Amino acid sequence: MTGTNITHFHQARTFRTRVALTLTMLMLLVAAASGQGASRTNRPTTSSPAQPSKNSAPPAAGNTNSAAPTPANSDSGGSNQNVEIIELGPDPGAFANIALTTDLRHVAIVGASGSRSAAFLDGQPGEKYDQISTVPPVLSADGKRMAYAARKGAQWFMVVDGKEYGPYTGFPTFQHGQSSNNQPVEFQMTPHWPIVFSPDSKHVAFIALKGNQSVAVEDGKEITSQGLIDGVTSLFFSKQGDHLVCVLRDTPATASIVLDGVIGPKYGGVARPQFSDDGHHLLYVATKTPGKYTLVVDGKEGPLYDWVGTDNPGANVLISSDGAHIAYVARQSKAQGGNSVVVMDGKEAPNADRVWMSPDGKNFTYLTRQKAVGQERVTIVINGKPGLEYNVFDDLRLAPDGHPIYTVRGGPNSKLFLVDGDKESDAYDSVSLNSIHFSPNGKHMAYVAMINNRFFVVLDGKKFKLFSEIQRPPAPNSQLADERMMRFTADQQHVLYHARDNNNSYLVKDDQILGDDGVVSPDDRRVASVKVSGQGTSSATAQVTLDGQTGPTFGMITKMVFSPDSKHFAYIGSNTVANGNNGGFILMVDGVQKGEYPEVAELQYSPDSQHLFSFSTSHLSGGPGTAYMDQRLFFTSYWLPGYNNEWLDDHRTFQALGRKNDMVFYRVRYFLPGADRNQRNTAASTGTGEVDMQETRRMSGGSGAVSASAAPSSTAAGPTAASASAAASGSGAAASTGTTASATQNAPPRGTIVEVKMNEPVDSNSNPGGKQYHASVTTAVDSGNVVIAQGAAATVTLVRNASAWTVHLSSLVINGQAVAVTSSSASVTSSAQNTVSKAENSVRSVLGGLGRRSNPPPSAAAVASGDRVILPPGVKLHFVLGATP
Repeated sequence: MTGTNITHFHQARTFRTRVALTLTMLMLLVAAASGQGASRTNRPTTSSPAQPSKNSAPPAAGNTNSAAPTPANSDSGGSNQNVEIIELGPDPGAFANIALTTDLRHVAIVGASGSRSAAFLDGQPGEKYDQISTVPPVLSADGKRMAYAARKGAQWFMVVDGKEYGPYTGFPTFQHGQSSNNQPVEFQMTPHWPIVFSPDSKHVAFIALKGNQSVAVEDGKEITSQGLIDGVTSLFFSKQGDHLVCVLRDTPATASIVLDGVIGPKYGGVARPQFSDDGHHLLYVATKTPGKYTLVVDGKEGPLYDWVGTDNPGANVLISSDGAHIAYVARQSKAQGGNSVVVMDGKEAPNADRVWMSPDGKNFTYLTRQKAVGQERVTIVINGKPGLEYNVFDDLRLAPDGHPIYTVRGGPNSKLFLVDGDKESDAYDSVSLNSIHFSPNGKHMAYVAMINNRFFVVLDGKKFKLFSEIQRPPAPNSQLADERMMRFTADQQHVLYHARDNNNSYLVKDDQILGDDGVVSPDDRRVASVKVSGQGTSSATAQVTLDGQTGPTFGMITKMVFSPDSKHFAYIGSNTVANGNNGGFILMVDGVQKGEYPEVAELQYSPDSQHLFSFSTSHLSGGPGTAYMDQRLFFTSYWLPGYNNEWLDDHRTFQALGRKNDMVFYRVRYFLPGADRNQRNTAASTGTGEVDMQETRRMSGGSGAVSASAAPSSTAAGPTAASASAAASGSGAAASTGTTASATQNAPPRGTIVEVKMNEPVDSNSNPGGKQYHASVTTAVDSGNVVIAQGAAATVTLVRNASAWTVHLSSLVINGQAVAVTSSSASVTSSAQNTVSKAENSVRSVLGGLGRRSNPPPSAAAVASGDRVILPPGVKLHFVLGATP
């Protein structure tokens, strides 16, 4: 069993066992207001409401010793000043038919409008059409713009912000990439839609069919000449939104890059175009002659090879965030003296066929193969230094500091070994590098291994108890599930995880079984464990023990959740229920019974830990879903997807989406005191909105012709400061094309304090170290000899050191020139916000939102340093500048 196979060790199960996994692993979602957990006892529960009927009775009141749920004045919103309910349009029917912006404030759907169809943006319908094929519509990041393909009679139009473009013969097939029926579609979930908005929301592009040809259209203007747009590559913008690329095949035998309407050189084929993260470099693999490939970087061709990439042309070509370092695998013909080589910044390493590069481009690792005594041997080479030889290479992962950790097979029984530097693990049958977890200080490492079909956790080389499974939480993909598998205790000396053996589930700390289930508080200091007696029988009982105090006995414990400040704990205890209308699901808050419901599908604390949202439904009786805030009913629905119950990022507004029995889709907001009732959009621009044609021509390969009748309408009169600096520095050789800010004599002195506002979100869980982000200076700085203007562009870089993540200020635009700087780690302007959110995000760093989106939940406050960095757009950061690098 290989390291890859281990990721599937718990997937072949019955439905009952899969539900059990969902419940037992819900302890991992304990850090946030959206967190919830559950304990699997003698029967499964569901984590989202079914489609109830219209004829159910309301939840039964609790007994006289409990605080029963109290109805609010109305669930219509008319007489409850805390609640706002608006119609969004007809029932969309499925998660994947809903488009949401990442801040959750804007919703788009398609539905019937009389006898025809219309697109609805935040409840406002567009024009009626015979057919709308883009379901859901495509939203811009700020939620203010919407695009979709629609038909009137036999003619097709692209409708952008209510304006029709066309008519066209039709449009390519629309694919939603990673979307599925279990979550809404978010802005730019994939960059390869036939419709795409720029990340700064200022531009929109789409592909349309005209007869047997296709055209790319940007901001209403066709930017490609006659031919076909490559359907695989499609369109995509740079992360700053100031460059748009597509591949044009004007004949069956020739293809060209089209960048901002400028056509690059013609090749036999073009594959895998990509921008560097800073947006100043474009690279792709081109076919020069049949069987000969070259890597083209900013229009400059590299050496010719028989193949460039791994499995497919251009696959796994690596470029650092600033474009200064490039690594890829190429294949030579035998006549040229070899098989595959690794090319790193223009230098070849022979007999190598795999390469890895740290995000900052400073560390290279590659794999070489040599024949020895009739047998191939492999060696890992790290920054030019070869390691030991092994029989078989298995897998490799870069640690947070950039050094490689890898697995190999060797020895007489071809066992698997994990290698970290000069340390080699014991022999295993299998180990998954995807399961590796590092402590926040970087000093400890844990992972899952297997021997004789028994799995166990290894912490700093010490093997713990064997189980039939080490369980992963449900997640959109296996990578996220692995990331959320374990967490470290507050002292970073121990690891907590869930395991399963002999059909029983356990919460485990190292070798110690804490209970049959449980959750850990966000500050890692409190453990709520569940003890089950008679598990698997009709007389099974469960009890929660917290801080040494054992709670009442129930037939099952589920939906356990700590408040973000770790001071409060809520869960659901249930007893055998003959009829769902009679209740039986008891809400327990800090040890006190607060209400009884037919069934509770969700619990969430508010970000300030002072309020508790709960959602009740009943699969047993088919009753409606009822939403409560602090046990007060504020909305009744017949379809309320759990993915859409969220705290908005003002931390005072709870939002739910759902359908009532009138088949209308609604948005419901519950405002706590101090909430921003206007709910202004918080998405900030990540770019200038301008296209620097000087940079475009450099990146596309010189003076390429402008296709169609004009360049994009957003073309600026001159280059921006940052791009002008990039263009002036030149592109260099294909293997090293970095453009960095210049260190000049007008750099501010050491000790200068600069405050910046983030223009794009930062999340260290999903972005690599070394990644750069756009920001702007909020307050002018006059240091005596240097003036930094208010609004000046700035670059913030995500950094991973030995103990934690942080961000540094790496460049400022001063007097129109990008100047490199060094700085202290950032501090969030609001220290109170930073302190509160550290506890919340210490758990989110490993666990995130169980089964939810991979981006940071909107309830997460800004955190600038620690085991996870989360900086939403608009957050202000302070830096103290150091010496210029």
